[in-house]
Amino acid sequence: MTGDGIRELPSELDPRHWRQTGARVLEHGLPDLPASLTYEMWIPLGYWTGGCCGVVAFMFFSPDHEDGHMRPMTSLMPYSREDGRWVPPPGNTFAAGGIKDGFDPVTDPDYSRHLDGSIMTYGTFSPRDSHEPGRPASTALGHVSPEVKYLAVIQDGEQDYRPLRSHFGTYLVCVEKQGPFDVAAFDGDGRLLQILQHPSPMYLRHRSRSANT
Repeated sequence: MTGDGIRELPSELDPRHWRQTGARVLEHGLPDLPASLTYEMWIPLGYWTGGCCGVVAFMFFSPDHEDGHMRPMTSLMPYSREDGRWVPPPGNTFAAGGIKDGFDPVTDPDYSRHLDGSIMTYGTFSPRDSHEPGRPASTALGHVSPEVKYLAVIQDGEQDYRPLRSHFGTYLVCVEKQGPFDVAAFDGDGRLLQILQHPSPMYLRHRSRSANT
């Protein structure tokens, strides 16, 4: 146990080192996870890099307001590329969200999400109304089935095709240009499995209703 009450954790899973961990993930990829996880850990789930920016998804745990059980939460941390290194956002304020789907990698590391027969699902879509240089214009986080091995982001007729690198069936992408884009999922043989539009049709309908009220 350390002086601030946090037990000794692997550096890459220690919440006090998330800035350095995110930079290492963007530069070198995701760390392997230990066989046993704890609720004190911040777990890097996935990442995506662009030419001048990148983003890392972290999972951490917080007690539920209703029953007190620990629930996984996810936060997306944007980084900028400056002088050949990845620079985290300033400050300690960040947004996080969670889904009460029964997933808890601490108590059940072999849990498999039920995607209702889908190959890939929508999750969190975060567009920016104005593009700030060095920051993602939009990010998209969701889940994929085990057969997905590659992803591609398609925008303005250009395709960025990469191996899927994530934990717990997560996918994360970002784009540097404002505007719509698609995320395509492929199997290990490069066969196209599914394409999701971003923003999603439901998101666009919601924005349209909000603008008209």
